Amino acid sequence: MKAALWYGPEKGLIIGEKEKPKPGNNQVLVRVKCSSLCHSDLSLFSGQQPPESLPVVPGHEATGYVESVGSNVTNVKVGDAVGFLLYTGYCGSCAGCEATPLACPSNRVQGFTADGYFAEYVVTDSRATIKLPDGMDIVAAAPLFCAGLTAFHGIDKCNLNPGEYVGIVGVGGLGHLAVQYAVKMGLKPVAFDVDDSRLLHARSLGAVATFNVKDPELREKVQAETGGGVHAACVFSGAMSAYSSAQQTLRFGGLLMVVGLPNGTMPITAMSLAMGLMRVQGASSGLPKEMERAIAFSHKHNIFPKIEQHKLEDLPKLVERLEKGQFEGRMVVVF
Repeated sequence: MKAALWYGPEKGLIIGEKEKPKPGNNQVLVRVKCSSLCHSDLSLFSGQQPPESLPVVPGHEATGYVESVGSNVTNVKVGDAVGFLLYTGYCGSCAGCEATPLACPSNRVQGFTADGYFAEYVVTDSRATIKLPDGMDIVAAAPLFCAGLTAFHGIDKCNLNPGEYVGIVGVGGLGHLAVQYAVKMGLKPVAFDVDDSRLLHARSLGAVATFNVKDPELREKVQAETGGGVHAACVFSGAMSAYSSAQQTLRFGGLLMVVGLPNGTMPITAMSLAMGLMRVQGASSGLPKEMERAIAFSHKHNIFPKIEQHKLEDLPKLVERLEKGQFEGRMVVVF
């Protein structure tokens, strides 16, 4: 089968051939229809997340059609349109799995420590695979299986009441989805970014107000707009400065939702937490059992990312564009 193969920094990313995988008893063989490029894929190419062996197939956001299933698989069948999370081989019973399969000693992460989804076929863990809702666009749905799930949980786990203000800090690949989720949850999304074009896009998606975080009067203007500050600020940017900006937007006792993953120590003081000036929580793509609710919500409310379609042969150039920040939304490979 045709696949993208990462050979390490010296040889790089090459489009080549790889043997078609065979599913184990608890696995699903999927004919990939669409695979999406995510910013976190860069951690593989930079060496931050080294694979178990080389070459490895990158990619961890995808959808496709079930080609065959293992003998123990009952939740999907041949021909189903499916999406899946990147976890495979986790035990499902240890303390780590209760928090996230990522913490399980037996877990492997597809697209990083194990072969991922920029290939014509992939085997997935049946527990992390779900059937798409009937009528869902299989191409547009691919980025939802990382970016969409993460954005959904970031907003949903704030546990806000309808009509309350939620700050969305960074309205790029994840943030533009978060604006849509917030609107459909009955919240008032307020968008923050350093890029005015992103802010205009956020306004078109339903943001009730937008602010460039470079504004020296950011705190005062947000308080005036929201009557004291946002009830929760969800940070979807991986920039450390985004967390400093987010704290300026919060009202007293507001929630800082940690989603973006910057390098280094976050600028949060123990005093602000101890005195109840703010609260802190985190969100991610979530557990496999949480997928179905998020994807069903996305389909019901027609929430999809902005995408740009390409062929597999284009992937090396797409990675270069991603590294340079030359695209908003998601670049996808359609097979």
